[in-house]
Amino acid sequence: MYSTSINAIISAARSLVGNRRSLPLMLTVYVALLAAICLFVSTREATVSQLLLTLVTVVAAPALFFVLQAVIVGPTTRGLITRSLKLLFVSLPVVTLEASPPCMA
Repeated sequence: MYSTSINAIISAARSLVGNRRSLPLMLTVYVALLAAICLFVSTREATVSQLLLTLVTVVAAPALFFVLQAVIVGPTTRGLITRSLKLLFVSLPVVTLEASPPCMA
């Protein structure tokens, strides 16, 4: 059981390193995701421009997360936006269940 998982991880790492276009794309999206999260955490709500930056990072961080997940699922750039949107719509029920208030019975 463990050897199958380890072989799958090694195979995925080899295919990622072997694909010359997907590795820089994945690294770029990952760095952009980290930068958006850092900006969101470090920006204080003092001026209008900082509020706009916070709003942009609130939208950009989840979008970059789903783009990164789409790159991981299929390491080609073709159909990247549609895969990202599919992952978003698949995860919406889980997000809405998690965000809903608990039932008070």
